[in-house]
Amino acid sequence: MTITTHITNCGARFASDTEIGLAYTLTACCHASGKGGDSPSGVVCRNCYAPVPSYHGVPLNWWIAVEHVAAQRCPIPEDCATDTLWLLESA
Repeated sequence: MTITTHITNCGARFASDTEIGLAYTLTACCHASGKGGDSPSGVVCRNCYAPVPSYHGVPLNWWIAVEHVAAQRCPIPEDCATDTLWLLESA
């Protein structure tokens, strides 16, 4: 398994498994992926099981990247999401 990570200037964290071509967001609490669990969003942190936003439980796309960086109060979420996806795909 080859995992590439990226941290944006606003602190949003992303990861990409280059072997299977899957990119995803990382939680703020433990910098882990999300998984289905008992929480209001239906998703918990894979490490500490704290409730996290639902976008942590699905594969990454542009809309999810925008939501993730916007949650970190990124001043330019659309541009940041575009750049992040390009970086992850180029890795």
